[in-house]
Amino acid sequence: MKLRRYRNRALFDVDAQKWVRLKDVQRAVQSGDALTVTQGKKNEDCTALVLIQILYDDALAGRPPKAQPLLDLVKAGGRLKSGSLLERLSDELGRKVSSKG
Repeated sequence: MKLRRYRNRALFDVDAQKWVRLKDVQRAVQSGDALTVTQGKKNEDCTALVLIQILYDDALAGRPPKAQPLLDLVKAGGRLKSGSLLERLSDELGRKVSSKG
């Protein structure tokens, strides 16, 4: 799945030529589809950012993280810029775990 991400966080499937939701992306990743997401005029790779958003949304909803997005995130880690979304995800997951223990 090859996506284009816009400023408003909207995702466009380049191959299918249609707008997709994050849930659609999550299902595709879970089924084993390769994912590439670019944004901006320079086609900056932001695949890891979208994967983190999937994990973050799962954490907020109290769903356990799925293995495939985690593996994809590790693979994309070299392209991931340190940022607040990753820190928020880590903090939120830490709170969920500590509140259950």
